[in-house]
Amino acid sequence: MLRWLCSSWGTFTASEIAAVEQLCLSHHRLGAGGVLGDLRSEAGYDAFVAYLACIDKTAQALGLEVAPRAYREQFSLNYKALFPDCARHLRVDVLEASIEQQSEIWVNGEQFELSADARRHAQLLQEAWAELGALLGRWHAAWAAQASGQPL
Repeated sequence: MLRWLCSSWGTFTASEIAAVEQLCLSHHRLGAGGVLGDLRSEAGYDAFVAYLACIDKTAQALGLEVAPRAYREQFSLNYKALFPDCARHLRVDVLEASIEQQSEIWVNGEQFELSADARRHAQLLQEAWAELGALLGRWHAAWAAQASGQPL
């Protein structure tokens, strides 16, 4: 099924397909692409934590490179505690901040103004989030159709 949706990527191993299938199921559990309101409930938050962990696991299974994160060296000690190295460290609070599109954030009771560059990256994150959700939605629909014996 993954080969059908993403045929230009080449061939996949059974473990890669299993990782993508698990990611698809995790995304489907969010329901309707995962709305912000659900992020604020404990169950919704936990579902997003599981989904982000599944995204990271799938990226590792597919051998996707981690984007450069040298900029983290400039982070304050508080942020370095959250992002201690150059690994992905996908976080629900970062996703939520990108959804809200605020020009400032509060960290430990202190207000920080987000730069235009940070706001642009938040928008790019939202675009990538939407693209991933759309791809996984198509995967799930094709997978469900195949499981029910319907033609693709």
